[in-house]
Amino acid sequence: TINDCFLKNFRCILFITGKGSVKKENDYSQETKLYYGKIRSNFLSWVTHNTTQSKILNVQQASIENGGDGAFFVYLRKNKN
Repeated sequence: TINDCFLKNFRCILFITGKGSVKKENDYSQETKLYYGKIRSNFLSWVTHNTTQSKILNVQQASIENGGDGAFFVYLRKNKN
């Protein structure tokens, strides 16, 4: 997605990862814990991968109106080609 948007000269992408609410099997409490989602927990390593890092200007967590803890804005560099 990042490579496609970079080639199309898009400058901002909203990635909705979700928060993830997975109860760990060894957790015997009744509370559901947030932030164990696989997509959300791996998102930052995906955007810092060597193939995409040179195309990204900045990554920020989205505001409440745009998804809050379950979304990220990725700002892309200008495509000079």
